[in-house]
Amino acid sequence: MKSLFDKYFRDDPPNLDEIFKNFAKKIKNKRKDQLENPNGPIYGLASAVFLLFFIIWFLSGIHIISPSERGVVLRFGAYNRTLLPGPSWVPSIIDRVYLVNVTRDYSLKQKAEMLTKDKNIVDVELSVVFRVVDANKYLFSAVNPLDSVNQATASALRQVVGNTTLDGILTQQRAMVRDEAEKQIIETVNTYDIGIEIIDVNLEPARPPQQVSAAFDDAIKALEDEKRYINEAKAY
Repeated sequence: MKSLFDKYFRDDPPNLDEIFKNFAKKIKNKRKDQLENPNGPIYGLASAVFLLFFIIWFLSGIHIISPSERGVVLRFGAYNRTLLPGPSWVPSIIDRVYLVNVTRDYSLKQKAEMLTKDKNIVDVELSVVFRVVDANKYLFSAVNPLDSVNQATASALRQVVGNTTLDGILTQQRAMVRDEAEKQIIETVNTYDIGIEIIDVNLEPARPPQQVSAAFDDAIKALEDEKRYINEAKAY
């Protein structure tokens, strides 16, 4: 059997009329098929559109969780699971993913004027470093976990300073004040159960209020001179 090329171009000169007739016949047969099955193209188009949306929906559910993060998955608003680092697939619309950094060190500072045990006012500043250890609890166990840590810090600082004299806060008992404040902050935060771990607590050098700072410096200097004179007298 000869090919179309042999039929039209090798044996005889091309018969244009026959070529156009064959083309018109094919178009006519195609239209006839469409008339006999009018829903065929519609179903084909609907299938193509559905397939396109399915591919987009599937690709939108792919999540890459970095090593420093955890992904908290909510299904219809309720906790479902926590995604570990690596690729994961989560069905969009049905599930929602919240990413939380669990390796970052967060810090906050609490600074205020407080009354000491011996009725003196002192400026104290305490800084707290913490880290998220449970992403689910961090997101949903408290309305504002950072504010909870801040309140725990303020409460511990007030209690510890209120039980310490001014001289103790400024000199000998600074380490004790810091350790006691850290202990109380950790206990309070653990009671809240908000998925946070206290890493470090640092007590900045305390100062008297600015209005009496000069007089207080003179008083401190006088105490230091007194100790120095006593030591010199004992040595003599």
